[in-house]
Amino acid sequence: MTSAQPKAVDVSTIPGFKKWYIVYPNHINSELTKEKGRKVSKEHGVKNPTLPEIAEATAQLGLPCIIETSKGYPKEFFLRGRLRINFFCDGTTMPRNPHIPNKTVLLVKIAERIKLINPNRPEPFNPISMLAPIQAVSQKEKKPAPQPTTTTTTTTTPSSSSSSSSKGGKKKKNVNVI
Repeated sequence: MTSAQPKAVDVSTIPGFKKWYIVYPNHINSELTKEKGRKVSKEHGVKNPTLPEIAEATAQLGLPCIIETSKGYPKEFFLRGRLRINFFCDGTTMPRNPHIPNKTVLLVKIAERIKLINPNRPEPFNPISMLAPIQAVSQKEKKPAPQPTTTTTTTTTPSSSSSSSSKGGKKKKNVNVI
């Protein structure tokens, strides 16, 4: 990172300032989806880039830039800060760096520079990653339907003298219980 302290600049005195490219950190953040604002592929992006990293990479590409900390990202209100990059030569439509013809290539080159400047970038602290994963428990677990069972019961009846059975009047009946 550069050790120079940023200074306040009156942007109204800079000619053509409104035509400078605007770059938000979300444009090169590999952790985000295209819907959240990523403009480069995940392979080319950088995980959670910061404004000073983007400014340093832009300066190494030979492009002047200004950090606007008071500006917010339209899709994410609480993300504050953006860069304005003077991409074109003064008063022309010719890019300052002939190896960077458009904004998409510029974003890819910025991400590559950030990876070269700090290859072992520390990951920002995420307190949620410290929590144990919560396993969802189903509230309605299906219970298996009861299966019909067959049981044998023995019933006794009083013996009658006219019965031809010599076993004392006990009869066995098979009963299905459902």
